[in-house]
Amino acid sequence: MATTTVDRSPAADHVRSSSVLVVLVTRDAVGWLRGCLESLAAQTHPRLGVIAVDNGSTDGTLEILRRALGDGRVVALGENRGVAGALTAATQLPPAQSADYLLLVHDDAALAPDAVERLLEGAEGIKGVERVGIVGPKIVDWDEPRVLREVGRSTDRFGHPYTPLQDGELDQGQYDRVLEVLFVPSAVMLVSRGAWQRTGPFDERFEGHHDDLDFCWRARLAGFRVLMTPLATARHRDATARGERGQEQRSRSTRYYAERAALASMLKDYGVLTLLWLLPAYTVLGVARILFLAVSRRFEDAFDLLAAWGWNILHLPGTLRRRIRAQSVRSVADRKIRPFMASTFRLPRWFERAEEILDEGLEELEDEELGRPLPRRAAGVAAGHPVLLGSILAIGLGALAVRHLVGPEVLSGGALASFPADLGDFFAELGSGVRTTVLGGVQPGSPALAGLGAGSWVAFGSTSLAQKILLGAMPALAGVAMYRAMARQTGSPPSAVVAAAVYVLSAIMLWAFSEGRLSLLIVLAILPLASDRIDAAFARRAPERPFRFGVGLGVALSIGAAFAPAVVLPIGAFAVANLVGGRRRGRGSALVALAVVVATLLAFPVVLAAAGEPASAFTSSIGTADAWFLLRLAPGSGPGTWAVAAFLPLAAIVCFAG
Repeated sequence: MATTTVDRSPAADHVRSSSVLVVLVTRDAVGWLRGCLESLAAQTHPRLGVIAVDNGSTDGTLEILRRALGDGRVVALGENRGVAGALTAATQLPPAQSADYLLLVHDDAALAPDAVERLLEGAEGIKGVERVGIVGPKIVDWDEPRVLREVGRSTDRFGHPYTPLQDGELDQGQYDRVLEVLFVPSAVMLVSRGAWQRTGPFDERFEGHHDDLDFCWRARLAGFRVLMTPLATARHRDATARGERGQEQRSRSTRYYAERAALASMLKDYGVLTLLWLLPAYTVLGVARILFLAVSRRFEDAFDLLAAWGWNILHLPGTLRRRIRAQSVRSVADRKIRPFMASTFRLPRWFERAEEILDEGLEELEDEELGRPLPRRAAGVAAGHPVLLGSILAIGLGALAVRHLVGPEVLSGGALASFPADLGDFFAELGSGVRTTVLGGVQPGSPALAGLGAGSWVAFGSTSLAQKILLGAMPALAGVAMYRAMARQTGSPPSAVVAAAVYVLSAIMLWAFSEGRLSLLIVLAILPLASDRIDAAFARRAPERPFRFGVGLGVALSIGAAFAPAVVLPIGAFAVANLVGGRRRGRGSALVALAVVVATLLAFPVVLAAAGEPASAFTSSIGTADAWFLLRLAPGSGPGTWAVAAFLPLAAIVCFAG
């Protein structure tokens, strides 16, 4: 954001003579509309008109508008067309076409008496600042005016909206300078006639979600500045977010709408040269986000991300038409807009929250534990923050374990299968009758080949890098999966951390890692997730969205089966155990059956091969019959399989015996 100052002298004659038409967009606003209308009636600007456009209100909003404004200044659309549809209807009227400025106002916003004059001063009264096309006010909370809500916004390079404000941040004058920003919210937005005519209308496909971002970005492309002036203030109720509109039903999450608008805005507003490098980077990071969400079992968030991509693919022809319109008026290069964007790798809010937790913990230590011995203080910190402590230790041990994977050398040795030099070989062999890659054999090609090829593409086309990432990440993912499973089942984070640590340090995990057995590592990462989902399916409380729950379990099963068909044996044992002792056998059986159907469809070639030769699919030539090795869950000799590994089964025996 860039800052400047306003000429504090009385408004110039040309500022006071500029005509402003307020376009008031309403829908089911009986509870707060009068406050908005009273604020408009109190404006000090002499040349001000008001047109109200109603989006199909059913609660008496139209009657209030007609009594306050008269029938001639109220447009009733009869249906909800969003902000874009309301603006389109308003701009077709003669008053809108002749006005110098349009002032878009939502029905849940109330302006300060001098807000319009101050907005015009920002548009025309700042010395040395030309071509100001859009101006927004400082927006505060409707009920608590000391709380800031909007001071202009930015995005990262990928179009994701970003605000500099913290939740509940108080207005202490920290933003009392005019800011040049990427976009201002449409709750209160002053737009010059030149900017409106050259930029074009709002994108009606966004349905009121982040269409202000796209519009302001396009205005910047056309050479217009976007400012936030703190001299103009407005209160905003944000009734939609509060759920105060009776018929408001948001079918998707905020993540979905933000991702949908971000990608569409990128495709429309970036230049071709920028898109050539930005789209591949966006794809790589997007796939990484989906994998992270899937591993952390946030399947709904992952689904919303995929749905946003699907929406953009479906609407790509319309996006390209709008891109032609936006690029035809371009007068500013992308590099001129980047200073108003936030860093792509800005500090995430969850990290800031973690820092707050640490600060609170340190304060507690100072107040309550200052006189305690150091060992007891350390134990208190560990008990109070088990996840943080476990994460720090895991990162340290993990870095030590994978230090030899860093470098250009190609991995070899042990049971590690060699990857082809070209990622295209994975896809070629997927349809071949004979394969030489990780799965080998003459049976039908496993979908795992496509997954390995896609992973190699994400790893910048390097199959050796993908191999290293897969080998190093699987133990960590297995630990995360075990932690989440145990945290849900026990409700005790310390116990879950211990369970995850024991699982990652078990003999079978360390043996598989040291031998480079990727298929076994993937199975070990899948098992905690699958067992936890099966347990939840048979639990007394039904899972939220059972169908999506069953599909998620099926996806996990298909991934495991694609790499190691024998994964169905332990998962089948989990299902049988819950069928015998579960509380809701009917529902659990139905969800498991749904998961089996989904897994069968996704991993059909593997299922077909296993059905034809079950002996080879469900047996293994590795392992040992030595009872002492079996007692400590060690399939063979190697690092991590020494006698000390017996701690895991012995601890389990003591636990169950007690």
